[in-house]
Amino acid sequence: MDSSSFTILVVDDDDLVRTTVAALVTSLGYESIEAESAERALEIIQVNKDIDLVLTDVVMPGMDGLGLLKVIWQSNQDIDVIIISGFTDRVNYVDAVEAGAVDFIKKPISQRELDVKLHRALREKTMSRRLAMLDGEDEETGLNKRTTFRVQFRKELERAFRQSNPLHLAILEIAPNSEAPISEFANVVKYCIRDQVDMVFRFDKREIAIVLPETTADQAAEIMQRLLVVALEKGMGDASLAIGLVASSTFSNIPIEEAEKRIVEKAIQATADSRAGGGNTVTCSL
Repeated sequence: MDSSSFTILVVDDDDLVRTTVAALVTSLGYESIEAESAERALEIIQVNKDIDLVLTDVVMPGMDGLGLLKVIWQSNQDIDVIIISGFTDRVNYVDAVEAGAVDFIKKPISQRELDVKLHRALREKTMSRRLAMLDGEDEETGLNKRTTFRVQFRKELERAFRQSNPLHLAILEIAPNSEAPISEFANVVKYCIRDQVDMVFRFDKREIAIVLPETTADQAAEIMQRLLVVALEKGMGDASLAIGLVASSTFSNIPIEEAEKRIVEKAIQATADSRAGGGNTVTCSL
């Protein structure tokens, strides 16, 4: 488990305690963000979709730690919460876990205990995510299904808009006359994309969707052209591939739900235009 890939939000109204805990978190290899109140923590969670876990004190002015836990539990169950409590607080381990926390730490916090509990919580999160991905895997191609595409594409689109990064969506359609199974085309796509960066999904019976994060128009077009060349080199030219490519940046000024819908619709239309033009081409809608 790569600790540097996890982001932890430390919430405490005591400046010294908060900065000390955040420093401990950073020393263990995680990225840390600080919030001086539960209200501020919720504001951060609203705009930062990369937070994996919240470490929160119980007793704070305004909304307390259990109140924060309740809001997170109701609105975003993908974020785990560990409750921190002082010896004089009346909250115990059972109270915290019953309220939805994944663990409980008493003050003063030792680095060793924090290390063990963070590692356990984030390891379980990683395993849960992997199981979810397996549940969404298409047996014929080994790609994630369209249901997983919806979740992952929304996350990448939100991240791209938030960080002002380019993102492209491509849809590849295989002609019905192809003698090669879609699994062979899936292997070609996986060979041509950037490992650990781009994402591939079974979009429909004869379609594959490709999400290209942090990719310029030229880079995206180059990847798609390479895909066509490799398919032709492998004797798949009879399939007449049609590829539609769309940039997300055009839609960054509209609500995320509408942007997601319109990007997918334009990618489908661009693929249809490629097919109408005879196939084995990339039609860009940038």
